[in-house]
Amino acid sequence: MSDSESYRELGLGGAEIWRKRDSTRLDYHRLDGPAYISAGGFKAWWVDGKRHRSDGPAITRPNGSAEWWINGIERSFDEWCEYTTVSDEEIVLLKLSHNIC
Repeated sequence: MSDSESYRELGLGGAEIWRKRDSTRLDYHRLDGPAYISAGGFKAWWVDGKRHRSDGPAITRPNGSAEWWINGIERSFDEWCEYTTVSDEEIVLLKLSHNIC
């Protein structure tokens, strides 16, 4: 899927960054994947300049740790589940893949 609202640029150290087109604030923005990917594997999902992801963690690190964000607000995993429409099966898979008890 292509996101025509954003464009890609290369940042320091080879990071891939997606920003919102026509934004005067240079907001991170991407609808079809992470808006920031470091060369080391750190990934961050942003929409309209806010950390946001409704189908998984908005921050993933190479060590496996993750953060759950909706509309710029960090949530616990259980809180995040209340804001998303992922299925119960997907929630179980997310728990397993991110070592959530």
